[in-house]
Amino acid sequence: MYKNSIKIVSLIFVASLAGSCSQDDNYIFEDYPSSVVNTDPAGSPARSIIENWSNHSDKIWRQYFDNNTAIYYDEAVKRPLEWPYDFFSKTWKEVNKTYGTFGDENRLYAVFHNESKGPTYVGTIFDSESGNRSLFDMAFEGTEMKGNNIDNPLLAVSQIVETSSNGLKGSAAKAIWGDTYSQIFLYDIYTNLQMQTEADRIFALNNTKTSSFPKANTFWFRDWYYPIYKDHGGRMSLGNFFKLVAQFYPTNGNTYDHDMNMGEFVHFFSGATGDDLQPLAEEAFGWSDEWQEELLDARADFPTLNYPFTPVVNITDLTTGAIITVSKDNGNGAEGAEGSLKLIDNDLNSKFLVGGLNRFDTDFWMQQELTEAAVVNKYNFTSGNDAPDRDPINWEVFGSNDGSTWTSIDTRTDQVFTGRNQTREFTVVNETAYKYYRISITKNGGSDAIQISEWRQYFVRK
Repeated sequence: MYKNSIKIVSLIFVASLAGSCSQDDNYIFEDYPSSVVNTDPAGSPARSIIENWSNHSDKIWRQYFDNNTAIYYDEAVKRPLEWPYDFFSKTWKEVNKTYGTFGDENRLYAVFHNESKGPTYVGTIFDSESGNRSLFDMAFEGTEMKGNNIDNPLLAVSQIVETSSNGLKGSAAKAIWGDTYSQIFLYDIYTNLQMQTEADRIFALNNTKTSSFPKANTFWFRDWYYPIYKDHGGRMSLGNFFKLVAQFYPTNGNTYDHDMNMGEFVHFFSGATGDDLQPLAEEAFGWSDEWQEELLDARADFPTLNYPFTPVVNITDLTTGAIITVSKDNGNGAEGAEGSLKLIDNDLNSKFLVGGLNRFDTDFWMQQELTEAAVVNKYNFTSGNDAPDRDPINWEVFGSNDGSTWTSIDTRTDQVFTGRNQTREFTVVNETAYKYYRISITKNGGSDAIQISEWRQYFVRK
């Protein structure tokens, strides 16, 4: 047994050096020193974990890992059981293609038991009890790669995607679609894994399934998700929806500020596909005067979503012609390659950068003097092309008519830019015309520098 164990250790060491993937039988090494067993590359998933979630306390053992996934079994799972390795690795790779990455590690942790320990546990990068991992924990139903053994884990992965994509916690759309998003999620995953038999099975199952929301006998898959998938962009329309919501929908720190209404839901899905989906929504859900008003409001509140619709607002870009002033400029001056004039040059590929700030109290401000006093009720920032730790996190907006006496009109804390050169819009409750607007940034991501590609201010008239 000792010789065989040493041979297995040697094989694992060779696989670790290869750096691509590793298959483990590490539960047999419990009595060996860590210096013998621990041959993993830096950043590898732990070989064993003591569960600390959902009243679980079992010790689970890593069976396999690669750059996409880490698979763990409890001691009772009958080995060898290897089909999950490739299946979940490819699944997470497809998730990344459609929805982006999830956290710094960006790895799916799949935990399996031989017998049920209770309801499926799902953790995300925002959950400390899961170790801030994208993780699910459930029991096998037999050992075959079919039915619930693949559907149930994908339901868990769908929940991870819904509640932690694009660096934001929760789902703004859940109040509208309830638990139905998994229907198209499973169909899409099986389709892209070229598991057509399973995709056809999911199609048949969900094509006749009804829900009671937003009205009785709503066919979410048949009348909404599948027509969008088939006729309006496939998987990319799904990923675009999540991306647009994260980019434009109001947030409070790393969570959404409130739930979507139906008009906003249709507006953002239309933006995700590039097509006006109101006719499809009317056919799928019915329609009401209330939803029509919500849709018109959504088009006014989020006018930059890219699909054909008649504008219901008049937007004035107040930054045009403004004079920019900052509390500290780039070392090469305002006109330098990364000077303060880049803040308002209407070019998202340029940026303003200034360093030498206090890491713990940023204490930086930037100011626009408008051509004349005007009401600002919307503004946006565009993040820089690199270095997220330079992004602003906390700030306060002030207005003034003499440049000396200032009135606070907006405060933001714990803001997150989930991408580079990402534009985020902010609505302000303000009815007073000011000639000067100043933003005081009190905290960034920890750097001694601030960078912003663009800062523009607007008056939106509905």
